[in-house]
Amino acid sequence: TLPTGWTWADSTQSVGNVGTKTFKANFTPADTTNYNTVENVDVTVKVNPADITPTVTLEGWTYGDEANTPSVTGNAGNGDIAYTYAQKGSDSFSATVPTNAGNYTVKATIAATANYNGGTATADFTIARDNITPTVSIDGWTYNQTAKTPSVSGNSGNGAVTYTYATKGSDSFSA
Repeated sequence: TLPTGWTWADSTQSVGNVGTKTFKANFTPADTTNYNTVENVDVTVKVNPADITPTVTLEGWTYGDEANTPSVTGNAGNGDIAYTYAQKGSDSFSATVPTNAGNYTVKATIAATANYNGGTATADFTIARDNITPTVSIDGWTYNQTAKTPSVSGNSGNGAVTYTYATKGSDSFSA
């Protein structure tokens, strides 16, 4: 933008890429009765890299499922993107995609390019706990014999198993 009285000699010309450049401008004085317009004056313009305002999003997933891929918008310079992850609330980021259930933060770090500054953006996401569908079976035995041991399948989380017993139809369980 030029000050009052000044106009670009070629108003359609772009400043172009980052760097210092010279453009032609014309000056028309407020008092054109006594002063002449001056044309094709060299004006030096320094073009700085533009800032970017990136955002990152990442939809969470369920433990055991394939990890989703982060998505970045606002990367006007198409700079290279590096993703890092941390437990939510931690500042210890790593390139390793988390796999355990929990709350996490993804950080996208966008590299600077010739015409754009770099930037960072973060977003929180959750890896939800998976549901298990365990079943228990036990063979019967005859009174006064050693009790059979129950068998559990579907305990994909390998959680601790505690057995309790009740008479069929009763809700009163006991070890």
